[in-house]
Amino acid sequence: MRALFLFLRFLYSKKFIKLLLIPILLIMFWAFSSVLFVYPAVSAYPASFSFITNYYDKSDIQNFSTKKVLKGGEITGYVNASNDNFGILVIRFNRSKPVQYQKEDRLIFRIKEKGSDKWLAENRYRSALINQTPFFPFGFPLIEGSKNKVYEFHIMSLKGNEENAISMSSVNPIMASQYKVPKSEIFKDAKSFTEFMFLKFQNFITDKISLLLSFPYLLPFLFYLVYLFAERRFVSFNFSLFYLVSLFILADIFINYYKASSAGDVIIAFCWILVLGKYKLSSSISFFLSALFVLIAAIGIIFGQSLLTEKSSEWAYYMLLIGGVQIVWEIKNSNLRLISLKTLFMTGIKPYDKK
Repeated sequence: MRALFLFLRFLYSKKFIKLLLIPILLIMFWAFSSVLFVYPAVSAYPASFSFITNYYDKSDIQNFSTKKVLKGGEITGYVNASNDNFGILVIRFNRSKPVQYQKEDRLIFRIKEKGSDKWLAENRYRSALINQTPFFPFGFPLIEGSKNKVYEFHIMSLKGNEENAISMSSVNPIMASQYKVPKSEIFKDAKSFTEFMFLKFQNFITDKISLLLSFPYLLPFLFYLVYLFAERRFVSFNFSLFYLVSLFILADIFINYYKASSAGDVIIAFCWILVLGKYKLSSSISFFLSALFVLIAAIGIIFGQSLLTEKSSEWAYYMLLIGGVQIVWEIKNSNLRLISLKTLFMTGIKPYDKK
């Protein structure tokens, strides 16, 4: 009884709100925002909200090869359906140089239940469509009762040659199957909605690109953790220009990364220089950020995000250049009292007191 009393008192205490409720709400904000906004927009296998996705690797493709599929050749594979209403098969292809319309390959896509002689769907496509959309969705009428059944698909080339032929990518996941969940089932009750959102969240965390680009929605939680850490160490953090400019830099990389260099980047870099002067930050902080952005660029290379790599590399260069100028200034003015990287992490940021 005493334990129950203590638990209830904790629920109504400020500690419960500060240490449990607010972090949970911030994590939920990240999860729901990512599932609703990031995943549908940037996923390698986009689909409408009511679709859920299951992923596959190279082992599900018979005699997997990245060679070009020439005339008469086929890509053959199997899909173990995880849900009912199977309606889209997405396959990852390599990009190739565009050719004239008359020279394009013609492809036949067919799908049937394994062991059956009856094809459930047959569609024709031009190779240019696949070259323009490397994560290509092959759609067909919804297959009711598809759960736990195995389906066989074939993609045959009719005019493939060395110039126009398609080829499969070697990057996993190489394939995805998508299933439509009726809205009446999604919103039937709280349990059904929770189960559906859990499946959508599973799709999100298994999509590396979506997970990477959801970072801005995680920033409130990370900043709150920094606040809690600072408070426990009895440190007064000054959440001012330093944190605002840092947030703008991260947002420029992760949210606005699809745009090329612009005057906005130069303005933000100039604001960073003002921050360095206002808070008397040492060159070690600029060099640390430069190394951090190089790491982000490397992650972009791993995930095949060339624009993210370019954007983070740009900021790595800015920080390296600024840090180089700083260190020359520090050598010439050795009596300066500066905030080092270690001090930044241990005590936070406060304007330099000249007294």
